[in-house]
Amino acid sequence: MLGAEVSVLIPVKNGGELFRRALSMVLSQQTSFVYEVIVIDSGSSDGSDRFAESLRDPRLTLHRIPPEEFNHGSTRNFAAGLAQGALLVFMVQDALPGNVRWLESLIAPMADPTLAGVCARQLPRPESGYFVRKYACQILAYSTKSRVASVHSAEAFERLSAAEKYSLCYFDNVCACIRRSVWQNIQFDRVDFGEDIRWARKALLAGYRLAFEPSAFVYHSHDRPWTYTFKRLTHDHWNLYHLFGMECVPSFRFAVRAFWGSWIQHCREAREADLAFYRKLPLFMHACSKPFAEVFGQYWGLRLAKAGRGPAFRGV
Repeated sequence: MLGAEVSVLIPVKNGGELFRRALSMVLSQQTSFVYEVIVIDSGSSDGSDRFAESLRDPRLTLHRIPPEEFNHGSTRNFAAGLAQGALLVFMVQDALPGNVRWLESLIAPMADPTLAGVCARQLPRPESGYFVRKYACQILAYSTKSRVASVHSAEAFERLSAAEKYSLCYFDNVCACIRRSVWQNIQFDRVDFGEDIRWARKALLAGYRLAFEPSAFVYHSHDRPWTYTFKRLTHDHWNLYHLFGMECVPSFRFAVRAFWGSWIQHCREAREADLAFYRKLPLFMHACSKPFAEVFGQYWGLRLAKAGRGPAFRGV
């Protein structure tokens, strides 16, 4: 849209009701600037693309691409190339803005010209499962503390531990803003997973600064089957090993011990949950499947990375 100062970019495929709610909330933002919304649909069969068209909002543009062309990195680069704004806001299809000032709050830190990007806080949706809400506080995305990350030099970065490197490079395209001029110099890699943290690592090593702004928040969480969690953690820790040398679950013996400890902890929390007994029963099933998927997903991702093989899973 001509004259837009900020561009909100949303890839979608079969986004369902959550996408409809998210898009409506994005278009309802109260801002002091002009913004546009660009939706990239990669083959929806549930009417997500038609819903976007039906809104007939002059700020909204829909582009369709074949499903086989979708890629987490290159599709976002494509969307950014269509944008008019000096600030690019990347979102996922099921991230719900927390309020009508979410976009204003996200953009505010970018008044600092030394910042290359900022990402928003994430909160679990109110209807999320018990364990999703219970463990939200342990995830970087749910932090209540604002922060700014920078790297003095590549040498200083390499002296950090793997965990310190990961924490420094945390950046999440669930909801994030990137300065267009920086994106033009450092674009997303063509990858199936983790394009955001790869970009953040490159940006920091190039001398840019990145921020986390908790006053800008979205509701985003998943109650996925254990098979999805296993696949996602496999991809995640394959990626983290290659980026930072991270080895959270370095051996099968370690994995067994970690699973055992996590299973006991989850069972204890299921027993102590303030719920009716019949509602606790599913928690005990999750108390086994969740730790298994998380621990052995991390182990398998690391094992594949060390073997020089990539995860064969799709759809994460």
